[in-house]
Amino acid sequence: MDVPFISSGATSRAHYALVRQVETAATPQAADQAILQEVDSIQQQFSDSSLSTRRCKELLILLLYCHSATSTCTVGDLGFAIPSALNLATIGRYTFCAETMPPTHELQLMLVNTLRKDLESAHVPHICLALEHLVNSPTEDVVPAVQPRLHNLLSHNSPHVRRRALLAFRALAQLEGDILARIEPDVQRRLGDSDSSVVNAALLTSTQFGSSDEIRVSVNNMLPSVWSMSDRASRRTLRNTLMAVRSLKPEDRHARTVYQNLKTISKRPELALLKESFLMLASFPSTTLSGLQRGASEPVVRSISHLLVSESPNDRYLFISCLSQLDAGLWAGTDPDIPAVLDELEVGRVMGLLDSPDSLIRKMVLHVLVRVDPGIVSAYYTQSVQTMPVGLSIPDKNQYVTRLLEIVDAQCGSGGNSNGGGDDDSDGELYASCVKDLFAATESAEHGDLHDIPVLEGPLEQILGHVRALPASASVPCVTSLVAPLASDASADPEADADVEGVRVGPTLMVALAALICEFAGTISTAPPDILRGLARRVGSYNAMVQETCLLVMLRVAAECDEVPDGIRKPVERLAEFSRKHIRNRFHQFLSLSRDRRVLADVVSRAASSSLPDFAVALSVAAKASGRAVVGGGGTPGSSAMTSPLPSQPSSLSPISPVTRSPSKLRYDAYAAPQASQSHHFISMSPRHRALMQISSGSASSSASRSRDRSPSRVHENESHELEDLSRTVSPGDLALAAASGTLSPPQNSKAVSKAPATEDLLMSTRVDLITLDSDPFMADPDPGQDPGAGSEEQTEFEHAWEAMEQNSARGWCEVSQDVIVRRLQKQRFRLAIISVDQPPYEGELKVLIQPSTAADAKGYAALRLREGDDDTCLWRLRCEDTELRMAVKKAMEEM
Repeated sequence: MDVPFISSGATSRAHYALVRQVETAATPQAADQAILQEVDSIQQQFSDSSLSTRRCKELLILLLYCHSATSTCTVGDLGFAIPSALNLATIGRYTFCAETMPPTHELQLMLVNTLRKDLESAHVPHICLALEHLVNSPTEDVVPAVQPRLHNLLSHNSPHVRRRALLAFRALAQLEGDILARIEPDVQRRLGDSDSSVVNAALLTSTQFGSSDEIRVSVNNMLPSVWSMSDRASRRTLRNTLMAVRSLKPEDRHARTVYQNLKTISKRPELALLKESFLMLASFPSTTLSGLQRGASEPVVRSISHLLVSESPNDRYLFISCLSQLDAGLWAGTDPDIPAVLDELEVGRVMGLLDSPDSLIRKMVLHVLVRVDPGIVSAYYTQSVQTMPVGLSIPDKNQYVTRLLEIVDAQCGSGGNSNGGGDDDSDGELYASCVKDLFAATESAEHGDLHDIPVLEGPLEQILGHVRALPASASVPCVTSLVAPLASDASADPEADADVEGVRVGPTLMVALAALICEFAGTISTAPPDILRGLARRVGSYNAMVQETCLLVMLRVAAECDEVPDGIRKPVERLAEFSRKHIRNRFHQFLSLSRDRRVLADVVSRAASSSLPDFAVALSVAAKASGRAVVGGGGTPGSSAMTSPLPSQPSSLSPISPVTRSPSKLRYDAYAAPQASQSHHFISMSPRHRALMQISSGSASSSASRSRDRSPSRVHENESHELEDLSRTVSPGDLALAAASGTLSPPQNSKAVSKAPATEDLLMSTRVDLITLDSDPFMADPDPGQDPGAGSEEQTEFEHAWEAMEQNSARGWCEVSQDVIVRRLQKQRFRLAIISVDQPPYEGELKVLIQPSTAADAKGYAALRLREGDDDTCLWRLRCEDTELRMAVKKAMEEM
């Protein structure tokens, strides 16, 4: 954005700065983050009671910009600004309320009163602004309040008021059609108004009078006189007249008028008028048009054939759009009495539009060709499937399969075609059969293993959009037919490989099936247990993303089952053992929640809609409401599922038993604690770090000793107690917290990080075994003399060190957890000082200060920040001015 402020059109410097920040952001996410921060700042400013009217206006404009500028998120509820906007609305400022206020908002009544007040005003601008709001944001509550005044405004002296009053009646008629009966004589008078803008508004309003013979006659009588006008304003009136005549049933005498004027209209720049003329012709019987064509000098299609050879995509689309309004017998040669109009070259150009990059043109051409001869489209489809290359890139394959699905849409019909109408002959089962055959070819074994084939976004949206557009009589059979391959495998062994037995279902089709099963659960005829068996048998064949989708829909289907079959749990449990943390938690969530249908039914009832994303959101909200960790939050498998009923559930609902972990499995292999060398570095350590090393080493040694003394019978006798102990893990953050509490006293003379002696004291740490302990973690007794803020100096030093080394940074991603990273850094003889995840600065990340293990190498230090992911992975960021140390730490991190 290189436009200076004075030329930008911004209302304030703050507006200009925000737009500049958004447009120069590196990523859409960064731009949205700036917008969200601005919304928070504006909300705080609105809490100031002394906010001026001018400043309030500027803030509302900023909020409108924020409301429309986000790309990856929404700004949320802007209700905090509506009261201030209503105060501004008294002087005609309705824009903010029209854009952000929901129809059911509690302040709608206040807005209605403001509208009435402005409509009664003597100032035309106030009246026009109130009418504009009614046109753009009509509500049912406002109809009885403004109807009498609106009727009077139809006779107002200002044409601006009369025009907007007519359009307001047209908008309110969408909510309450009876209000038009009272104004029918007024609309007829306005059709002859002296102002052309009022006439156009009356023509648009007349389209709502479908059963009025008086309005229909008046509009039809206008058409011949409007054709004779040639100025630009009259062409707009002509277009609106054609639309009104077409909606109110045209008289047969107008067919010849429109036909004779097509040649002239096609040469004018008003292409919209040309399209409206062909729409008008389409409302007449084909016999009427064929009779006109026989007596004319040239066929009707010849008047637009020059558009086909144009290089403009708009001209090509207009040609195909006009062609689709005519019966194929008038130009394609399908009628033996009428010869074909287009020559071979022109037919080739039409077929060439099937490869157009514009999807609207491709769909329109397919629509036209199906009407001419469905065999042409069928042959083209078969050839395209057979010649599909195997090694296409993901974007190319996505586009190729999307185009094949467009052909399937045209062959089978849909609930809403590209021509703007609806097809009543949509065949849902035929569409399902074509889709299964298509993906059997495009996701076959020669295209790779199911685990490696990507999910294609374009085809996925195409399938879901087509099925949702189908009427209910076709959509349910369509989904039932699509799900049939899953149910057909229900009798097979659930643990058998899905590629060996049954029909192969690729990832894209599986995700589409999952979404449709969730939306149509309870309406399709396929038995829910059969769907569950089919999904459980196949879920292990896909990658993690498709697995999670399958598990979500399995939970949705489980809500429809009286009892989940036992054979489904075994393959799920087996897959959970070999999955990473996030998916493992999903598996355990299914195993837990599938035991109680009442909990799942409550989740289904709370979902905003029947779609899969809304079900997933409701499941996440329910998990949080139950006081348990959400899946993927890093908890244990047992804690990832809801193990208690939701707050609104009856108290009689029994909790779901958590999935427990085998007590014999440690997170890490136990190993002997390394011996800390008693060098001068240990002597220079602060008392706090020295005590930490001694206590931690003693705890590890005593824990290992107790483990060796246990007998098998003792282990069996205390199995439940051991399971609880084994679930406790000491992380680097836990060690830092323990070191900061109790008997451990802070260093007496903490200095800045830049001072070598104090830095050495801070960085010296213990080499402790980070294993899963089988005994209670040590709890140090509190020291009454301890300063509660003892750890704040280390936190401040880390923050200063991090900011000071901004120019010497590195970052990366490790496939291991934070604990493993710290252990491996300790093994490489680095000296570490750790600040836990929940301590500042940079809460949510583990902070580590690193120095070489020997004094000779201790020329500098490195600051490391670790943010753990959902699946035992970790994002790391490193800053260090010492090149040798930075390269050493970076190499260690990259090898993990």
